[in-house]
Amino acid sequence: MMSNDQRARPSYRAFQLAAEMMVNIESASREVRGEDAVITTLNRADGARIIVAWTKTGAGAGNLEIEARYPAALLFDWTGESRVIRGDANGNYILNLPVAPGRNLAGDDRYSVGGPTFMIMEFDNEAPSSAIQMEALPGGRSIVLSWEANDGALGTGAESYEIQVSRDNGPWEALDPELIDGTEAIVDISSGGAFAFRVRATDFAGNQGGYSIPVSTQYTPSGFLAIQVLDIRNQPVPFARLTLADGSLHDADEEGWIRIQHTEGTVQLINLDGSLHGQRALDASYSIARDQQTVDRFMLLPLENLINNGAFSDGLNGWNTSPDGSLVLIDHRIERGVAARLTGVRRPWGYPYLSVQQDIPTHYNSAILSFEYHLPAPESNAIGQWFQVRAITPAGQTTLFQTQEPTDSFTRHWVDLSSLAGQPVQFIFEIVGPRGAAPISVEIDTVILGNVPILD
Repeated sequence: MMSNDQRARPSYRAFQLAAEMMVNIESASREVRGEDAVITTLNRADGARIIVAWTKTGAGAGNLEIEARYPAALLFDWTGESRVIRGDANGNYILNLPVAPGRNLAGDDRYSVGGPTFMIMEFDNEAPSSAIQMEALPGGRSIVLSWEANDGALGTGAESYEIQVSRDNGPWEALDPELIDGTEAIVDISSGGAFAFRVRATDFAGNQGGYSIPVSTQYTPSGFLAIQVLDIRNQPVPFARLTLADGSLHDADEEGWIRIQHTEGTVQLINLDGSLHGQRALDASYSIARDQQTVDRFMLLPLENLINNGAFSDGLNGWNTSPDGSLVLIDHRIERGVAARLTGVRRPWGYPYLSVQQDIPTHYNSAILSFEYHLPAPESNAIGQWFQVRAITPAGQTTLFQTQEPTDSFTRHWVDLSSLAGQPVQFIFEIVGPRGAAPISVEIDTVILGNVPILD
């Protein structure tokens, strides 16, 4: 059974298979069909039936019929390979036996070696066990199910599977067969809820197994809210913390983005904390829709604003104004509250202004002036006035900002004042221009003087 180079010959596997299967034999019988086929039947003590068949001539036995006692059995060929064989409509196994390959030359009508053998093993009296696995696809809105069965070493294997689903702990129902592809299925769970899945198998012999241990998952329909946190230098604030009305905390990434996945409904924001870069109390609500993303940005306010009435909520208290009546307070109501409006005049040619005096503390080594302005487009194309901001100190004066460019809405601008730390400064917001220039108007709001570090 072994070659000289220690390789197993086919007879080795045949003997191994016979030794494994042909044990505890209680009875045996032998049948010769006509002149060609030999059929040996062995009955084991455990109820298994083993049928071995081969031809003994070169004519062949054609399609040999053998009575089937099981719906299916294992058919082993002479190499030891097996496959499932099933009974036909008449309850018979059909074997097409190869002819005998060796003829006895001394007698032309006889063969010294029979044809290759087939062995039928009828012993599948146990149901298969099943298992099911689940894997979430990216995004979590769909899952992939896969399943398998174990019918034992001598089982005929799974012929069919039954996959069931239970939703929100409800009754078990058959999974839509259109989702099934072989032993896999892709299931959409984006409608939301708790899902459980189980499977059972039926083998070719008709044995039906029990249901597997279920696998479960859940999906809550949700949308996304993305908030970028900026300070008044317009720097993204890394690791700022957002507090929601439900008490949950959400931290920004290194680019200042806070990304929140939330169930459908309303999200209420109540506070932003950026440490040295500022804080901000919020009263903002967002409606979260399924699979939609809402994006917004918030600017932190410095921990201390040296301009006490920078939003003009207390009228012009703390501010100095030009005496020509060119400044009024505009109530924007719900949109943004009160803002100050400067309007240029043709005669007399003066500089309409709004100013405030403030000492910048010595420790304000990252001092910054930040303000919002709205500069509507002029009514004509004539040479117009412009809006500027100046700083006057004991050492002189500096123009911090100057523009003629119109803006569609309020625009924030900031100026680094770290070089002015420790000095008294008068800040002047004004409209200037050459003689005869077309007058303009500008609205000013939310003036802030704070100490905000520069991020590396």
